[in-house]
Amino acid sequence: MKAEFLNSTLSGEAANAVERKMLRGEITMLYAAPERVATSRFLNLLDTLHEQRKLALFAIDEAHCVSQWGHDFRPEYRALAVFHERYPDVPRIALTATADDITRADIVQHLQLEGARQFVSSFDRPNIRYTIAEKTDPTRQLLQFIEGEHAGEAGIVYCQSRKRVEEIAETLCREGMDALPYHAGLDAEVRQRHQTASCAKREW
Repeated sequence: MKAEFLNSTLSGEAANAVERKMLRGEITMLYAAPERVATSRFLNLLDTLHEQRKLALFAIDEAHCVSQWGHDFRPEYRALAVFHERYPDVPRIALTATADDITRADIVQHLQLEGARQFVSSFDRPNIRYTIAEKTDPTRQLLQFIEGEHAGEAGIVYCQSRKRVEEIAETLCREGMDALPYHAGLDAEVRQRHQTASCAKREW
């Protein structure tokens, strides 16, 4: 499967290259932010793909963002109703892991998904657990946690400051682990390079 993305981290040249791939049918899956999807330029691209019968499915992730009752309301998500209005023959799916009854009703209304089947499962995820440990020697405890319970796996370590992020990444590297820092203080190109490298790893 060939996947690409369009967002603000791409240069104009890189974004144009992705758009050309879209038009040539070289992309199986495209990730795009709602803010970009609602632009006339992007919709014109979709119009062309629709005419070529190359639109198979619209998947709206984090769909709770469409609802003012959701925990992360983003008004741009409501513009995604354009999919129903402009491409009524293309299937749509809305996905979220954090929507109660009220939020789900809001999603259905604003994305015009009346009549769509709903698949709802419990918030209880057996594969997710929280463990609280008293902090005595944080760095040593982190190393024991990784080496003792997750050796050879990939994951994310969150820190309270950018400085601490840098320190932990250096420590993990000294211990023979493949670690990269990622925070808002890094140059955009460095952040993108580190993010791309991390996407190739499996998460815990």
